[in-house]
Amino acid sequence: MDTNQSLNGSTNPAGIPQRRKRRKPQSSGNARTLDQHRPTRRRRSRTSQSKIRSFLKILVILAGIFIFWFVVSTTFGLIKNLFSPAPGLTGEQLLIQLDRPVVKIPDSSDRLQFAPGPLTKETATGLIQAWLSAKAVALGPTHEVDSLNEVLTDSALSYWRSIVLQVKSDGRYRKYEHTVSDVTIDTGGLDRDHASVEASVAEKTVYYEKERALKTVNDKVRVRYEFVRVDGAWRIRDISLLNKIS
Repeated sequence: MDTNQSLNGSTNPAGIPQRRKRRKPQSSGNARTLDQHRPTRRRRSRTSQSKIRSFLKILVILAGIFIFWFVVSTTFGLIKNLFSPAPGLTGEQLLIQLDRPVVKIPDSSDRLQFAPGPLTKETATGLIQAWLSAKAVALGPTHEVDSLNEVLTDSALSYWRSIVLQVKSDGRYRKYEHTVSDVTIDTGGLDRDHASVEASVAEKTVYYEKERALKTVNDKVRVRYEFVRVDGAWRIRDISLLNKIS
């Protein structure tokens, strides 16, 4: 037995160097797996650029649609005006000024301002018709009670105002149709500011309650009106029923 072998307990002969074992390289599969879980900056930049391009494409498409719609609508309008132009204004044109009304509005103060002097049949007939019209408005659906102030005064005004207010509070109204005939005047001497007028009045009255017609009454009566001149205008101060006409 060799001396070196017995001392070292080794079977390697003296002077022969030993070879080291090489480690096996790791498989490429593990490296690929690690690379797949590590996104690179290059991939991120590509993704953001793709999103920007998609957004720009959508904007371009929308802009194209709007431009197409604008061109089509403009072209259609031009063709329509070409084949069916708007009618032109003919004749004398109306001159409208901002500081003046188009139609003259009459002042309520001069509606019944009759000419001075003795009361005429024409004036008396006009005042009676004005009173009947004012009564129709005051007792109508709108209950314009102030319309009575233009034709009545004194006791006649206070009486009929109370009638209108009562009818309004009851939720009722009336509609009238009137005809005036056979007007006569009695001035009573030399007093030019007072007169007694008689007239035959045919009156049709329809009574309503909350838009529902209740009844219709037809009358023909002889009525006396007491006229008085107030500030140059004739007014009715008293109304009395003389008799019914068959």
